[in-house]
Amino acid sequence: MTSHLIGVRFGEPSEHAALAVLKRVFTWSSESMMGDPDQLVHEVPWLARWKPGTAYPQIVQEVAEIRQRIEGDLTADGVLLIVDATAAGNAPIAALRRAGAKPREVIVTGAARVSGDGASVMSVPRRDIASALVAESQAGLLKVAAELDHAAELEEQVAGFSYQINRRKPSADYEQMLDQPVDDDLVVAAAIALWWSTAKLSRRYSGAKAAPEVETGRWNPFSYAIVDRE
Repeated sequence: MTSHLIGVRFGEPSEHAALAVLKRVFTWSSESMMGDPDQLVHEVPWLARWKPGTAYPQIVQEVAEIRQRIEGDLTADGVLLIVDATAAGNAPIAALRRAGAKPREVIVTGAARVSGDGASVMSVPRRDIASALVAESQAGLLKVAAELDHAAELEEQVAGFSYQINRRKPSADYEQMLDQPVDDDLVVAAAIALWWSTAKLSRRYSGAKAAPEVETGRWNPFSYAIVDRE
């Protein structure tokens, strides 16, 4: 069962690149943990950000290393790497494949429907990406440790993350994720991973019935070192 997702946004060379790790935490209201879980909470225990101009090969190497570290942790039942393929092109994604990182691609579009092969490449409307993040955030199901580097930047980006729909252009680039032209690297990295988790993966628990590591509303971050490339 997939327990961790890594969202990565490369962006243009003139923009920040970012990474966000999401951990899927199932919670039960009863101590017996019988039946389906009451909630699926997404925790963000790891954030990384690379300054504009950082070479793609360096980012690719560090992303692959982060994935390997999470896979090597005994608590990691399964890891998916979700990459925003909208602006960066194929080169960094191909490099991730050569590194054995097994990326899944998300291409953010202005279309009205999700399309793709259903497994490794998905074209997803901006509206869907944005609504997944807004819904989880407003429900208190997206939890970020305040002590993380870049946590403040992520929260600021989440606060400005919205979308507008021009119904007169149903098939054009009619959605706007951000109200103002501010950085969106961290929020997009988190949002594409969150969309994959909520839209592509089951919300039903299929692992061993072990006690959850955190209770709803409480934070229990990993001991991983935070990667800071600023």
